[in-house]
Amino acid sequence: MAGSSAGIPTWSSGLASSNWPPLVSDRNYPLFAWLFDVHKALGGMQWDYSPLAARRGLPPDASAEAATEYAAVMAQFPEEVHGTTWISWREVQAIDWAEPIEDMICESRLDRPGGIYSWRSQFLQHHADLLPDQAESPQPGQRWTVGDQVYEVVAMRRRDVLEEPWEVLFRLMEVLASRVEDPDHLRWVVWFDG
Repeated sequence: MAGSSAGIPTWSSGLASSNWPPLVSDRNYPLFAWLFDVHKALGGMQWDYSPLAARRGLPPDASAEAATEYAAVMAQFPEEVHGTTWISWREVQAIDWAEPIEDMICESRLDRPGGIYSWRSQFLQHHADLLPDQAESPQPGQRWTVGDQVYEVVAMRRRDVLEEPWEVLFRLMEVLASRVEDPDHLRWVVWFDG
């Protein structure tokens, strides 16, 4: 499987190469942060983790399509491209999706369900004055009210940042892995811009 700018995948693995940007067109910065160690500031998480597949570069045996696309992007935007790497299907398959990550704090109004979510570290950095007096670091499940705003700490797991398009991507990798001779050669190659 080959990749493209901002982690939006193109594919190759001894099968015909395909480019499917409509499948995954969103940028999932938390996912990019803990998979590839890029866009951490945009992802906003601060928990202690080791990225699974950081800075491996373009594989020497990348498909011709991936190598050509990468060369074209590098020729056009050499200062913008960073984080070039890849992750194999076996590595994706081994991810512990139940692993805890940094908690989020949901801010909502008393009269409206839903709300705005912030990573705990961001919230504490910018809104520590809104914490209840008895808690320097509120725990998952804890709720408190400030005026007409309700705050609740929500425990997060890796699977919680895996939005539907990315679930589809990983299911597609699983299907492709069942159809190639050696699934260890099925991989997602990515690079990022900006």
